[in-house]
Amino acid sequence: MKNIYLLVLSLLGALAVNAQSLVYHKPYLQNPTSNAITVMYQTLEPCHHWIEYGTDTTQVQMVRALIGGQEVCHDRTAKVRLEGLQSNTKYYYRVCTRKFLKNETYHKEYGPTEKTEWFSFKLHDEKATNFRMLILNDIHINYSRDNVPHVKAASPKGDYDLIIFNGDCLTEPQSFDDALYLIHALGDAFDLSNTPALFVRGNHEIRGAYSAGLPALLDNPGGKMYGSFLWGDTYFLILDCGEDKSDDHKEYYGLNDFSKFRAEETEFLKEVLKSKDYRKAQARILIHHIPIWGNVDEYHPCTELWSDMLQNAKLDVSISAHNHEQRIIQPGEIGNPCLVSIGNGPENPTPMVLEKKGKNLHLIIYNSKGEVLKEQILK
Repeated sequence: MKNIYLLVLSLLGALAVNAQSLVYHKPYLQNPTSNAITVMYQTLEPCHHWIEYGTDTTQVQMVRALIGGQEVCHDRTAKVRLEGLQSNTKYYYRVCTRKFLKNETYHKEYGPTEKTEWFSFKLHDEKATNFRMLILNDIHINYSRDNVPHVKAASPKGDYDLIIFNGDCLTEPQSFDDALYLIHALGDAFDLSNTPALFVRGNHEIRGAYSAGLPALLDNPGGKMYGSFLWGDTYFLILDCGEDKSDDHKEYYGLNDFSKFRAEETEFLKEVLKSKDYRKAQARILIHHIPIWGNVDEYHPCTELWSDMLQNAKLDVSISAHNHEQRIIQPGEIGNPCLVSIGNGPENPTPMVLEKKGKNLHLIIYNSKGEVLKEQILK
């Protein structure tokens, strides 16, 4: 069923969305700051391509992805960073392409310029105290493609500054095209051409023949699968917990080394906790897939590595997933230094909305019918 849907999506991407473009389906927004954002997209074949953008659609600038002075036009993946933008300002953008009719060493010919529709985004202010973010987890498209509309229907309507997919959403990609299917299925459902997204890696993003290629299709803060960023006066710390079994487990066939990866991440965490930005933040949010506190697996290296380090980190909330069972753990209940919120599984999704208005920070949890299940006042 999934392969049939992948074929249909590819055909729609080629025929419907891209009737006048070489772009595969639609672009999606990544890694926003107060003055920059990344536009990611794929083309149907290698071609000459660029982004046009501006505060209106009549006076635009052009920017391309370049490596060492060369345009990145040798494969199908594009990652274009728009920089030097104004905060709190709406921008419009579109993708432009020209087909290579001939692409020889000393002779090239292009087809006509083709352009997508206009999309838009608005960057947050550097000193923003307000935001509204949607946090989703464990959609597991590998179980059923019907999970996407089910989770979408449960998610409260309205505009979001950022949508965070907290692991096991881009699940088990088997090929490049399969990875595109996963990204664009979520991109269509949650309008990621106009709303930036952050993809946190869960253990099921790590599985699949193309799983190691998935990070190249994303642009996370810091360029790794873990990282951190400031959103106005709020600090977000993103940790990647790796797999839920040890590296020598038979399922991994000797291909994993998450022990080394977590050691690298531990050094990163030490630097973050003593950084000026972290210490001066008015709110601190920890997001990760496998719970550091409340992990039901027998294997829990992240608890052993990071729990003590985070005891005095002045976190306001830890938001995790993985267990497929919604749970709120009050501070100190099981050694956790802050409130812990764990999301449910795909059969009964519990979308979360993290909302800040001035000094007030709330986490609102919804049930599968889109009704408020719980509301936690964090500040």
